[in-house]
Amino acid sequence: MIECERTGPHEDHGDAWDVAHAAFFLASDEARTSPAPNWSSMGIDVQVLNRECP
Repeated sequence: MIECERTGPHEDHGDAWDVAHAAFFLASDEARTSPAPNWSSMGIDVQVLNRECP
């Protein structure tokens, strides 16, 4: 069992798991610190994104 400070204890699945685990959290950190996408430049209507579900 390995103790990860962000996810808590989990089984040791070897190096491949450790690499995938690190890549996931690097991507998560990048997503949190990157500027928000400019939806309108991608042709996406922002009003549609902000509409509440019935």
